[in-house]
Amino acid sequence: MKHLFVILFLLTMDLGLSAQGIDIYQRPVNLEPDRDFDAIHYRVKLDIDIDGKQLTGQNTVILTPLRSNLNKVTLDAVSLVVTDVLDSKGIPLSYKQGEDKLHINLSGTYSHKDTVKFTVKYYLAEQVSGLKFIDKTETNPLQVSSDCFPDQARQWIPCYDYPHDKVTQEMIVTVDNNYKVLSNGKLLGITEDQENGKHTYHWKQSKPHSTYLINLSIADYTVIEDSLGALPVNYWVYKRHEQDAKRSFAKTPYMIDFFNRIYGYEYPWEKYDQVVSAHQGGGAEATSATLLGEGAVTTKQEEIDFSFEGIIAHEIAHQWWGDLITLRSWEHSWMNESFATYSDYLYKRYDWGEDEAAFDLLRKKNAYLREAHTRYMRPIVFNQYENPGQNFDSHAYPKGANVLHMLRFVLGDDTFFRVLSEFLHRFEFQAVSTQDFMQCVKDVSGMNLDLFF
Repeated sequence: MKHLFVILFLLTMDLGLSAQGIDIYQRPVNLEPDRDFDAIHYRVKLDIDIDGKQLTGQNTVILTPLRSNLNKVTLDAVSLVVTDVLDSKGIPLSYKQGEDKLHINLSGTYSHKDTVKFTVKYYLAEQVSGLKFIDKTETNPLQVSSDCFPDQARQWIPCYDYPHDKVTQEMIVTVDNNYKVLSNGKLLGITEDQENGKHTYHWKQSKPHSTYLINLSIADYTVIEDSLGALPVNYWVYKRHEQDAKRSFAKTPYMIDFFNRIYGYEYPWEKYDQVVSAHQGGGAEATSATLLGEGAVTTKQEEIDFSFEGIIAHEIAHQWWGDLITLRSWEHSWMNESFATYSDYLYKRYDWGEDEAAFDLLRKKNAYLREAHTRYMRPIVFNQYENPGQNFDSHAYPKGANVLHMLRFVLGDDTFFRVLSEFLHRFEFQAVSTQDFMQCVKDVSGMNLDLFF
């Protein structure tokens, strides 16, 4: 009977494999790229014509070389048109734009001890997916909504656009004064231009994060103010959503408090905003300013049959897993998504109860198995893809979450959560790899789990 079981099991696996429709091993290998410099700060100034669906802008870049003979800088720049590049004294620098890159010749040669500063001026006159101009409809207002994941910040900001480079950031945005502007970090102020009927929002992200986490959201929003102690927690919603949004988002501070405690690491950013976007289906994390689909706001009747709480919790969890620590390269997508997916399970177990959470974890496992049996199987850490988005699948989300549940079983609750806390503290505001996490597990638990991984 034992041998029969093994044979039947292997036959079942073979049937599953034969049903797979994608040979992912034909995809190209992608390695973490080399870089010549460490970008430190971007100061982005934009004047946005919402009706005309275009903008003029400039990005003042501060960087430090990573080698001793830097005389040229290459930035990512797609769709936008560069009109000028100036050094820190306002003297023009020669440059060439082509093949989605901006090559800038610096005025001298710099070493790793130097700091380099220059400003790129540009305009954007075509529609791009990284910054969507969304027409007004019966259900949503006219709006501008960013979508920088995974590498679309370069479509409206000339920058080094890869997650292993983290920057602080300013976003200074001028729009007609009937629109509100949201971005990452702290709002430093709003300057009025009464003569031209415009105002300028100045946001500052004072702790480093990756470019795909940049958020720019503009509309005639209603802003509902909430808090968790001294932490501002706000909800940027359509006017028609105001009353329902207060109820739909009411547990947000409660969720943040739960994650503060279970991770052993206090929420790391200056505020937490949630903003409704017409182009989002579920949610998209951005540092301190998460984008959520319109379905996040439900009526009392809709709430009986459908809850967005899991998605809200998942995106809050990204403020630690993905934003505080960030995948070093796209092959490590589970460092963002598995941890956030497991976190929404942990929240459900805490708030919904053991039975609901157990069903949720089973549902996650089955989602992975469907992909494994009908599409493909791959290692969780995988560097073969045609575009980074392909690594954000059911292997990265639900399978990885279940593997973390297994790791928790192996380590025990106390050690598992001490590992998470130590990992966040050790690598805060850095880009990380799976190997970093493996080493942290060893250091905290004293267990060699190489075979597990």
